Amino acid sequence: MSLSRLPPADGHNGVRPFLDTHWQQQPLWLPRAVDCEALPQIDADELAWLATLDDVESRLVTTSERNGRRRYALETGPFDSERLETLPPRDWTLLIQDVDKHLPEFRHYFDLVPFVPDWRIDDLMISVAAPGGSVGPHVDNYDVFLLQTEGSRRWQWTVRPVAADPSASDALRLVEAFDADGDVVAHPGDVLYLNPGAAHFGVAENLCVTASIGMRAPTLAELGSRTPGHAEVFYTDPARGPETAPPGYIDRSAVRRAVELLGVTGLSEHAAESALGRFATANKPGLEPEPPDVDAPPDQVLNVHGMARLAYGEQWLFANGAERDLPRTLRACVAELCTRRAIDDEDRARWRQIPGGDSVLGWLWRHAAFDLPD
Repeated sequence: MSLSRLPPADGHNGVRPFLDTHWQQQPLWLPRAVDCEALPQIDADELAWLATLDDVESRLVTTSERNGRRRYALETGPFDSERLETLPPRDWTLLIQDVDKHLPEFRHYFDLVPFVPDWRIDDLMISVAAPGGSVGPHVDNYDVFLLQTEGSRRWQWTVRPVAADPSASDALRLVEAFDADGDVVAHPGDVLYLNPGAAHFGVAENLCVTASIGMRAPTLAELGSRTPGHAEVFYTDPARGPETAPPGYIDRSAVRRAVELLGVTGLSEHAAESALGRFATANKPGLEPEPPDVDAPPDQVLNVHGMARLAYGEQWLFANGAERDLPRTLRACVAELCTRRAIDDEDRARWRQIPGGDSVLGWLWRHAAFDLPD
């Protein structure tokens, strides 16, 4: 399943007009874009349970009024269940990061955006909010698709510059109230796409659940640039190429874009692909899959670990921030692995028939690409 309400052009598929007109340029409101019943669901109680776990990144934002001004306070998890059970009836939002890593079936949400390379997708964040709940008006430096799955939330946004408002929160980077270019109420199945830099403000109208597909946008400094000021210059790819992106594949246009942005004389595509792939597959702290204690994978079906990040390019294979050369003869096998995130007996036989197949599979195993046997 993918987004079904992307605006068509001349009767053709709507992906191309979206990429040409909206991707990294301007927001797009997509009412009734998704059949939520076809996706895995999670309710407020289940999200609250996740927020009590030590290995889950969770945040609680509460809103209050002081001297006629709205203030936002941030708490970070894990939370005691008693704290969550005693939340007031309104003005709070509980956010759970990386739901796709802890509940791998939620990766199906990424199928909604097959035109985005999955190495560019950071995570699926899901939030539950009481009436009046909000994280405040703010700006993100990455693309995001906001899908309403339960209840309703009012969204306002603008693409015009908005000044920072440090007085609104001691812990959150918020912006001043703004005159909205767009103002909608999202119901289940509605999607709001926001380009990097678009200020936005969401407020729950009732108890609601919102899923957020957020992108990875490395700074140029994270890609290896030592140029002053590049710490705050983010990777962009406004001229997205294909209307579908093979899972895991870092295509040449992305590599060339990195070379162009870095502006390093003599930087090879080989080196740029390496930098891009290592960043794209690096695990967040606390989300590193457990490495195996044996060198060779067991002779059984291998499932990619829910926290594992895999990618490949023209010359490199990446797994959890590590890299190795990728023989061209194995690219089809790796592409299949990134798509299905599993290797069965038939796949295993195909890998073994190709010179170097066992070596590459063993490397993936040692770099924690797969679930460990029970």
